[in-house]
Amino acid sequence: MSARRLTLVVISSIVLVSAVAGYVFWRQSKAPDAPRTAAAERRDVIQDVTFSGKAEPKASSELGFEYSGTVTNLAVSVGDAVSAGQILAGIDSATASLEGQKALADRSAAQDKAKIAWENSQDALANAKAENARKLEEARQAVRDAKKEMDNQLAIWERTVVEDGDQPASSQTVYQTLLTKQTAYKAAQQDLATLLKTVAKSNAAAAAAAQEAGAAYTATTQAGPRTAGLSAVEATAAIATIKLSKTTIRAPFNGVITNIEPAVGEVITTGASVMTIAT
Repeated sequence: MSARRLTLVVISSIVLVSAVAGYVFWRQSKAPDAPRTAAAERRDVIQDVTFSGKAEPKASSELGFEYSGTVTNLAVSVGDAVSAGQILAGIDSATASLEGQKALADRSAAQDKAKIAWENSQDALANAKAENARKLEEARQAVRDAKKEMDNQLAIWERTVVEDGDQPASSQTVYQTLLTKQTAYKAAQQDLATLLKTVAKSNAAAAAAAQEAGAAYTATTQAGPRTAGLSAVEATAAIATIKLSKTTIRAPFNGVITNIEPAVGEVITTGASVMTIAT
């Protein structure tokens, strides 16, 4: 092989090797990066969200008094959290308290008066029964005495008839006396029968009066069998007690005070809004 031909072969081989090496280098530089990995774990994802709107409470209630008066107590402020039943405000309770005391005094006086009347009626019933029993005994004794006199006169007349016969004047006189005794006996019997009826009516009237007085006394202490609900005195006392309880406002449920209208010392009217509670 000539020297020129050999030189061409060598040069061609070098060019080919260079091309292959360049191509390999170019492919390696274009290869994608190896993927990155991390261990899985649970955590909160925090993301700020912005929106527009109006916040509304689940429940809201305006509170007020059922009676007018001067505000004497505001136990809470706007923003305070309160519990159901907690006292929130109060108005002057002096008038309601006096009304309650008067109602209780009236009830006590009515009870005392009714009790005395009932006790007196019991005494009257006992006295009426005792007096009627005495009268009946007197009437029965009168019947017994009249019968005894009649029986004695009958025995005298029978002896007179045996001794003198029934025609002599002496026998007739004894007989007239016997008739008088018989009439007296019948009259005593009639008086007793009439008195029995009178006594029965008298005892019944006294018993009815005592029962009525007892019912009146019961009505001042509780609802009696013929009384629908409370007595007038009890009702008045109950109303006064309820009115006194209405001089305070209590929280109807757990919540937050969102508004207060009056200040201590202000006079409010019945039903006016005092404060608002929301939850």
